Amino acid sequence: MSIDRIDILNEKNNIDSISPEIIKKISVILKYVEIKKSTVFNKNLIIGLLNKLSDRNKTVIYQQIIELLENKDDLDKYLEEMFSHIFSNSLKQSKFLETYVDLLNTLNKQYPELIPPKINNKVDLFINTINTISNKTKDINDSNYDEICLRFKNIEYMNGYSKFIAYLYNFDLYTNINSTIFQLMDIISNDSDIESKKNLIDGLFNMVTSVNFKKLTSDEINILIEKTKQLQLLDITNKSKFQLMDIIDYLEKT
Repeated sequence: MSIDRIDILNEKNNIDSISPEIIKKISVILKYVEIKKSTVFNKNLIIGLLNKLSDRNKTVIYQQIIELLENKDDLDKYLEEMFSHIFSNSLKQSKFLETYVDLLNTLNKQYPELIPPKINNKVDLFINTINTISNKTKDINDSNYDEICLRFKNIEYMNGYSKFIAYLYNFDLYTNINSTIFQLMDIISNDSDIESKKNLIDGLFNMVTSVNFKKLTSDEINILIEKTKQLQLLDITNKSKFQLMDIIDYLEKT
């Protein structure tokens, strides 16, 4: 056997003898070096970190994201990409909602002047979008497969964003929860389609029952209860009626 061949086999044995834990640590170090060396905007870096985020590794990933954002000329681009990805994933992977909001809470300590405005913009987008959904859903034909798929997509959108906004409020990252709930109630009241109202009430139910209302006064709670009772007078499905009853019960127990 040649000397070169022996050297190659020795190197392979050395690599094979490295424990998985060491390899994992080396990978983290290499990622850290890549992040620190990055000087131009690269959305794949932030998306890659977010895709790896889990409860088990969140401390490491949080630190890597902070390192990525540190002293970047393109900070706003990175934040916008991150927000878009987080809000999009909140619709598909609701089990990560608390982790996503915890990340935003961590970043808010680093960038208190940047994070809240972006959250407010996303909430405004939510209200505008569900208003659009409410208008479009009126014309959906249940005999058309594509339109049925659109209806279910709208339901998914409502439920994902509603819970996310509630979690943002619970973590003190969004304060104007009353206004958002009232706007959603107004959209429901002005909608003439029963199926559309059912989807909107699904979203309202998910938002209200996910909110920790301990921070509201008893007067504010009573106003929410009265406005919910007004919704019960609308032409709605039995399911929606029961959801509104559950909302009132939830608020009264707050």
